[in-house]
Amino acid sequence: MHLMRTMLLTSLLLLTTISATAQFKYDKPADWNLPDTARVRLEKAGTLAHYDLADNLNPFYLRGDFDGDGKPDYAILVISKDTKKRGIAVIKSLTAGVEVLGAGGAKLRVGTGSDSYLLDDFDWMDEWYVERKQKVSEELSSGVAATMRGEGIVVAKSESASALVFWNGKRWLWKQMGD
Repeated sequence: MHLMRTMLLTSLLLLTTISATAQFKYDKPADWNLPDTARVRLEKAGTLAHYDLADNLNPFYLRGDFDGDGKPDYAILVISKDTKKRGIAVIKSLTAGVEVLGAGGAKLRVGTGSDSYLLDDFDWMDEWYVERKQKVSEELSSGVAATMRGEGIVVAKSESASALVFWNGKRWLWKQMGD
């Protein structure tokens, strides 16, 4: 009897702990299909308190080596719960936090000079994919050196425009590829 009571209390405690820390709803395919490594990092960083996973694109996450350390990183489409703006949550292997590009997170400088603006919503994007590391041929806005540390993310509007988003070791940069 004592063993059965201990097992029941242990099970109840475990169930309470799991339900208190779980932030995924598991009501969309995106919730079920995210790799465990990425899911755990989003939960630990508290990202899911402010963002939902977006499932409007396939794939809804990318795996690449964005910081050039030879270990897998993830880029995950998210939607701000407050503003409904879309963004990209980036999980780098050696960083404890999660960086969000757009959707209330970091804004990317698009363009140069007086024609530039800060991008904070990826709602226009209907394609994206990982691009291998390459030499970026010019300096970007404000004379920032355009050196990719690892792979990049191509964001695009089909039959319209595309850009390369990449990490230079200090921050995320935008390089227009086509209009």
